[in-house]
Amino acid sequence: SDVRDGWLLELRDRIAALETRVTSTSETLARRTAGGRDGAAGTDGRRGAEGRGAGGEPRTITRLEKEAWGDFDADGDDDVLVLAPAAEATLLKNLGDGRFDDVTATAGLGSTEGARIALWEDVDGDRRLDLLMVGADGAARLLLGDGTGRFTDVTRAYGLDLGAPIVAASFLDHDQDGRSDLRVELADGTVLLHRNLGNGTFETTRLREALAAPADRLHALEEENATMRARLAEVEALLEQLVDANGSDR
Repeated sequence: SDVRDGWLLELRDRIAALETRVTSTSETLARRTAGGRDGAAGTDGRRGAEGRGAGGEPRTITRLEKEAWGDFDADGDDDVLVLAPAAEATLLKNLGDGRFDDVTATAGLGSTEGARIALWEDVDGDRRLDLLMVGADGAARLLLGDGTGRFTDVTRAYGLDLGAPIVAASFLDHDQDGRSDLRVELADGTVLLHRNLGNGTFETTRLREALAAPADRLHALEEENATMRARLAEVEALLEQLVDANGSDR
C-alpha cells in the first residue's frame, strides 16, 4: 500500500502540472484569438513629469504617453524621453529643480513619430547613454550619445537595419564580457541576438527561426490544448481506478 500511496502522490503532482499547462495554454490561446500578443515596453511607467516646451509653454506628460528615463547628459539627474502614439517623441532635460526643458530640436534624434520602444543603454562603452528606438513601422534606430545631449545615428554601422518589423527589444550582457548585447524579436517570431563586439558592430545570431503563419500557430495551440486535456482526463481516470483499488484493499 505504501507503493500505491506513492503512485497516488506522484499522479496528483502530474495532474497539477498538467492543469497548470492547460491553463497557461488556454490563456495564450485566448490572447492570440483576441488579436493580442505579449508586448515590449522599454519604459518604466513613471508619470507626472512637468517641464517647458520649445515655446516656453508648460509641458505635462499625459496618461496616453510612455516614458523612457535616463541621465543622457551625465549630470546626475534622470532625463526623460516621452513617446506619443501619433506624434514626435519629446526629449526633456531634467534641470534638477523639478523642471524639465525640451531639448528635442537640438538632440539630433531625427524622425521619431509614433515610436513604440525606447531603451537607454551605453552601447559603445564610453560611459555615456545611447538610445535605441523602434518606430511605428517596427524599424530600429540606434543613436550614440556624446554626453552633451547630441546623438548620432549608427544603425547601419551596427547592422540593425533588419528589414523586418521589431515587436520587442531588450539589452543584456549574455556572455558577461561587460558589453551590452541586444535581443530583438521580429513580427514573424524570429528572435535575434546581436552580440556587441566592442568595435562598433554587432554579431548577429538567430536564437529562434520564424514561426508558422498566425493561423497555423493558432491551430497548433488548439491541438496542443486538446491533447493536454485528453491526457489530463486519462490520468484522472487512472487515479480514480487506483483510489478505488486502494480503498478495496483496506
